[in-house]
Amino acid sequence: MPASIQTKRPAPGVSAFFIEGECLLFSVPTQQAFILNTAAGVIWCWLEDGLSRDEMIDGLSGEFALSRADGETFVDQAFSSWQSLGLLEGYLPQCEDQKLPPAPRALTPVFAPWSVRTYRLLERIIQVRLSSPEPDAIISSILGHLVTEASDTPDITLDVLSEVGSIRIALNGVLCAECATMSELAPLIKGLVWAEAVNSSDFLFGFHAGVVADSAGALMLPGRSGSGKSTLTAMLVASGLTYLSDEMALLAKGTFDVRSLPLAFCIKDTGIAALSSVFPELGRLPIHNRGDGKRVLYMVPKPHWLLPAGGTRPVEAIVFPTYNADTDLKLEPLTPGETVRRLLADCLVVGKTLELADIEDLISWVKGVPCWSLTFASSSQAVAALKPMLEFRGAPE
Repeated sequence: MPASIQTKRPAPGVSAFFIEGECLLFSVPTQQAFILNTAAGVIWCWLEDGLSRDEMIDGLSGEFALSRADGETFVDQAFSSWQSLGLLEGYLPQCEDQKLPPAPRALTPVFAPWSVRTYRLLERIIQVRLSSPEPDAIISSILGHLVTEASDTPDITLDVLSEVGSIRIALNGVLCAECATMSELAPLIKGLVWAEAVNSSDFLFGFHAGVVADSAGALMLPGRSGSGKSTLTAMLVASGLTYLSDEMALLAKGTFDVRSLPLAFCIKDTGIAALSSVFPELGRLPIHNRGDGKRVLYMVPKPHWLLPAGGTRPVEAIVFPTYNADTDLKLEPLTPGETVRRLLADCLVVGKTLELADIEDLISWVKGVPCWSLTFASSSQAVAALKPMLEFRGAPE
């Protein structure tokens, strides 16, 4: 082993947080979090204390009754992993080759709008201008519940230009997207509205999650695409809970209250059967083709499902759902450390670069919120397991 390994130190901006016996590393430069096992956590502490490689190996032999050969393996593997992740001083994280910047985009051609409608999402006023009537029903089917009579100057302007063989979309006067058919238009419009409204809003953390609530608090369902969170969110709304979002949980700085972001439900064609008994209108809605190859439909939320504009709720419980058709219902508690790791590694969207103080605030907040992992095959069984969490403020019945 090269002698230089003896003097390695944590990279600037990397710190360890200890959460009820677990060690979480967070890197400000890479905005990544890692949970360390017990031996790796001990090695990292010794690294911060300035111990040499040999001293760490001797320490492992004493702490864990390891042979020297096993101690060398543990230390060298930990250092090799941390070097590749950019967690050690003098090492950059391994990453893909940098992509070339996109070519300059064209400006919107001058046109006479066929219609102009205005919508409000979060604090943003969004104006949508259509060059022809064909997209009108599609736009209304995803944004109709957000329509406003506000006469304020729009924060965001979207132009939809229908042409022979293509539909072009311009954002604030610059062409930014194009599709060939009307079946591809709705996902593009929804994605642009969602991204622009969220990215220009004031929030601390934004986790990809479904969110439902009662009059006192909210249940947050973080998860990646395919986890079943959107289907589960819709079923919880059908059971009588209020709909905040099936896309993202926006958490306010300081309070960590979650804001309402009530975009139209996005339901994959594979999930229609599970929801058609409670939402029979799904069978009458058009199927849209997303850019990732998924076929989806959009269901506009009814007014009585929603909070008043600008409404918030404190989070009473966090549940990470996973749909698995071949398993029984399983609801298991998660440690705060594992919850923070999942949120940061898998589901995080942020409006700014996170600092160590933000991670400290997140950890402190998570410690006060019951956190669970849910595996389910039946959405009705999952709803029966989750609704009591709001009734009993975060704990199952």
